[in-house]
Amino acid sequence: MLQPSVVESSCAPYLVNGTAPECPCCTLLATLDDRIDNTVACSFLQSAVSTVAGHNWSYAKTIHNQCGVPAGYPLTKSFDCSLSPRTSVCRYRDEGLRPSLENTRYCTKKLM
Repeated sequence: MLQPSVVESSCAPYLVNGTAPECPCCTLLATLDDRIDNTVACSFLQSAVSTVAGHNWSYAKTIHNQCGVPAGYPLTKSFDCSLSPRTSVCRYRDEGLRPSLENTRYCTKKLM
């Protein structure tokens, strides 16, 4: 089971200082958003961000965009994750159910 500490270890520099997110952080986001439904990914990331000492929600809000990973939900402290669409935007795009999105470089990669 994925633990919030994984987000802390790979995404903390961005969440605290706004420095460019590194590959492990972006891969983690892409994997979460591609493998599990958005309501679960959203809840997990909200919880995980809260555990990062010195985190800044302004940075958290933009992390998907900085990584080029489309998200079906805003990553904010107050967003109700139960309101996000259940299927990830990567799945929509890859299954041809939605027009191609900009910046979807991670959606077409096979992620383990």
